[in-house]
Amino acid sequence: MIWILLIAATFASQVSCQRYAYTGTILLTKEEFCKQNSIYKWRCENEFKNFLDANPHIQLCSTSRPIYSDRCSALPIAQPIEQPACAGNDCNTFGIRLSATGNQPQRPTAGGDDNFEVPMPSVPYDTKVMDFSVKLFQKAFPSDDSSNYIISPLMVQSLLSYLYDGASGATRQEMESVLQLNMNDLHDIDRALKPGSGQEPLTKNKLDSASQIFKSTTIELLPAFRESLKRNQVPLEEMDFSNPRLAAQTINNWAKQKTRERILDVIDEQSIDPTTKLLLMNALYFNGTWMYKFNKTERGSFYVNGQPAQRSAVKMMFLTKELRNGNTRTDDSSNGMYWIELPYDGDRMSMILMLPNERFQLDRELRRFRASHLQTILSEIELDETNKVRVQLPEFKAESTVSLVEPLKQLGIASMFGDRKPFDQLSNDEVKISDVKQKSFLTVNPHGTVATSVTTATVIPLSITQTLDFKADQPFALIIMDKQNKLPLFFAKISQPLKVKAAKNQ
Repeated sequence: MIWILLIAATFASQVSCQRYAYTGTILLTKEEFCKQNSIYKWRCENEFKNFLDANPHIQLCSTSRPIYSDRCSALPIAQPIEQPACAGNDCNTFGIRLSATGNQPQRPTAGGDDNFEVPMPSVPYDTKVMDFSVKLFQKAFPSDDSSNYIISPLMVQSLLSYLYDGASGATRQEMESVLQLNMNDLHDIDRALKPGSGQEPLTKNKLDSASQIFKSTTIELLPAFRESLKRNQVPLEEMDFSNPRLAAQTINNWAKQKTRERILDVIDEQSIDPTTKLLLMNALYFNGTWMYKFNKTERGSFYVNGQPAQRSAVKMMFLTKELRNGNTRTDDSSNGMYWIELPYDGDRMSMILMLPNERFQLDRELRRFRASHLQTILSEIELDETNKVRVQLPEFKAESTVSLVEPLKQLGIASMFGDRKPFDQLSNDEVKISDVKQKSFLTVNPHGTVATSVTTATVIPLSITQTLDFKADQPFALIIMDKQNKLPLFFAKISQPLKVKAAKNQ
């Protein structure tokens, strides 16, 4: 089980608003949309439906010809729009000839209307999330073997993105480059984390997310930014930060409610800065039940590198099952990591466990890990090829609280923490972000977990016919994935599997 809470202190929100910037008429088909956005065929129907739900102005113009547009009345549906044949680099993915300059599509003219426009190619939001998630995890994880580290980069990426409409020009450029998400992406992610009631198959898993902005009574938000928060349904609540006791109580009660009483104390009154103007918060809660239960637990040992290696006693869980697995190694060296997938009930969510091929070299391999490796792993999982694997995994809990300011600066987002009016569209007051913190909790036991694309890497599967061993008796890494939406929810490095004292109702 994982719970996670993100706090961004000292003001407010909104993302790189790279909406579909269409100046003319939108014209597309479902097949073109999915091809353009590199969406697998089996996901095409659902992704296109989500796109239409998010853009109700785009409608089906004719049942005889599956063309969608925001100006159906202007389309000559009865007569197909003919374009000169084109091929290769002269065409975009819609088969429309590109002009000689600017690489812009030549618009079909019908009835004197020269404003038809094909949607420009966009990167799928799951690709953006994977790219940012892996980079932030690499920049932020501790390089010592004694620390546990849990993070939900997705929550950092989405929460800070809501600040976009309040940012200055320079800060916006950084956010667009590093955070990458636009408003359509944020809406899609929100729907993915909050599936519609009755539309998803019933499982024993629970996934909740929530966002909240607490606004000081001493700051006035500019109308455009306030409207942005309202339009994007970000809850806004007045708070008197000059009363630290009441402010801390309100914040902790919110966290307690959103994480189902898993995270109780986010902040104490001594940590409340009376000059705070805005406090942004979001929470992510996941409670997953294993598809395959571990069949036994017995005493075991866990080792951390040292001279000699340091040993600690753990409860080791055992499972032997046909599982999806693979290796990120691309040559005959000892580099790379061996991974297995432990699916949760319903097989739409899973935990990907990773061990270094060379013992005690987890940090080295995590620094080499790329988003392309994660995409490759997901592609291998989709192939649904399994081997019999004998798993030994410690029963454990882990907690971490981290400041993400320095890792974010290293990624290229620095101005939002500076003194040159980084959020001049948010308020007439001069404000900046003072800190971005994330508090996380993870429990793994025999019952489950509480926590609240083109592949460039080549996978060399282990060509072994007998039972494979995955023995996590050394520091290991894990990723909790929403496979359905290709969203990595949590990353963790476990160096110290703390004992789970007692089971708690989840």
